[in-house]
Amino acid sequence: MYHTSKTPADQEWEGPQPPVPPRSVYARETLFRESFRLEPPSDFVVKNHDSRTAFQYHCHYAHAAPEDIDLVPEELSCPPRRPVPFRSLTDLERGGHEPLSLEKVAQPRVRLPLKKYARWCRHARWSIFNIYGRLYVLVFLANLVAMICRTRQPGIFDRPATLSTPVSVNLMIAVLIRQEHLLNFLYWSLGRTPKWFPLRLRRIIAKLYHLGGIHSGCAVSAMLWFILFNVAVERLIRHGEYDSIKIGVFVVTVIIDILLANILILSLPNFRAQYHNIWEQVHRFGGWLVVALFWIHMFLFSAITARQDPAKSLARVVVQNPTLYCLIIITVALLVPWLSLRKVPVRAEPLSDHAIRLHFTHQNLDVCTSPRFTDHPMKEWHAFAAAPATKGIGYSIVVSNAGDWTRRLIKNPPTELWTKGTPTRGALYMAQIFRRVLLVATGSGIAPILGLISIKNIEYRILWSTPDPENVFPHITDVLKDTDPNAIIWDTHKLGRPRLVEEAYRLYRSSGAESVWIISNAAVTKKVVYGLESRGVPTFAPIFDS
Repeated sequence: MYHTSKTPADQEWEGPQPPVPPRSVYARETLFRESFRLEPPSDFVVKNHDSRTAFQYHCHYAHAAPEDIDLVPEELSCPPRRPVPFRSLTDLERGGHEPLSLEKVAQPRVRLPLKKYARWCRHARWSIFNIYGRLYVLVFLANLVAMICRTRQPGIFDRPATLSTPVSVNLMIAVLIRQEHLLNFLYWSLGRTPKWFPLRLRRIIAKLYHLGGIHSGCAVSAMLWFILFNVAVERLIRHGEYDSIKIGVFVVTVIIDILLANILILSLPNFRAQYHNIWEQVHRFGGWLVVALFWIHMFLFSAITARQDPAKSLARVVVQNPTLYCLIIITVALLVPWLSLRKVPVRAEPLSDHAIRLHFTHQNLDVCTSPRFTDHPMKEWHAFAAAPATKGIGYSIVVSNAGDWTRRLIKNPPTELWTKGTPTRGALYMAQIFRRVLLVATGSGIAPILGLISIKNIEYRILWSTPDPENVFPHITDVLKDTDPNAIIWDTHKLGRPRLVEEAYRLYRSSGAESVWIISNAAVTKKVVYGLESRGVPTFAPIFDS
């Protein structure tokens, strides 16, 4: 228990008094300096740093090397700067700190190395052109080159069917790269990469979860190809024959234009985050309608081609059209998950007023997989990381208050939920290709980690920040301690929010981990990943692109 009485050295400070350990100021300052091998600051330095005492100056502004951090007695801990979500690139650089709080206790600052490169170069490499962005640009540039080459061919706009093929191919790839069976196969195959492979190669392979960049690149490219297709349709309507078919082609083309434009606009990150439920509805139902209209489009143009060449029947023209096979693959990929739509029983275990654990027994799941659930199949679907049951059959998920749907679920625990498709392996699945990993989680982000740590041939270091873990998550705390006896379980009620970048860097250096994995909300994930990667730490985390 800290004393709150003023000491002589603190009398000149007129603001709120910091907690003072039951030790004299001189003794505390001496012990602190000896621990960090620091020279005492001059009165001028202390005054100009707005410090209460020399001890407070060192505590807030001196940096400790990672290997020295554990030398400082716990009672010398000092108030943290609480991280908050950043609002700009400047906030991202600074780590999103707000003024010091004197109500919490945290460890002294860790010395972080300088960030690499200039600021604009860092943001270009790790924010804009990360692996996701590079895949997007690669796909887009490949399509752009193909567009330039194709449009230079004479009479290309007089052959609309030729331009429809690139549209359907890009849409097919965009759908397949999100198809759960293909994703599971890729994760299953690459997740078996031997640990004796070069570390640099394994770190590249572990970025598999950035494949969404291919999805986005193909979707945007399909839209651009369809703009060229519109030019060909306009020429057909203006100069061609078959007025009855031309009217149908025009109407279908305009509807597809409107649907694709809405899907792409709502998929922009800001719109998707602000109107996520609307985006999900438009993405699903608008996408289905686009596929149906493309089927109509294909038959209309096949009818025109068959009339222009009497030697070919309509069936022959359709079979020879590459778009037919692309549409078949797209349709099957969209239908397969819905064939397994079912209602499953659930047992709810309330953890607190902001979290609940749901237990399922209808099937066993592999580690690091994410089933999807809803209470209304035609509305919003939510994916949750599943932790396989340690005994018996089934798995569990942890749901925290992150929106209207989860809030309603916590307030009124369900007895049944809808699920569909095959649970998809997630980013954390790739952690098993490393020998030693550092796992960092906040709140209910610990759920996917519970599945990973069931794999026993990996050395784990764990850092978990959450409010009141001993009371809210007692069983989970025991499991983490069994896996990593030195696990850091940070109680934010007592200690405030940790400086995750500094703590993760310290553990990464001291543990010799080959990779760092972050499971948290979007703002914290982005800040920590940027803060570590810009300092040369191989960091991995799910991306919020769906």
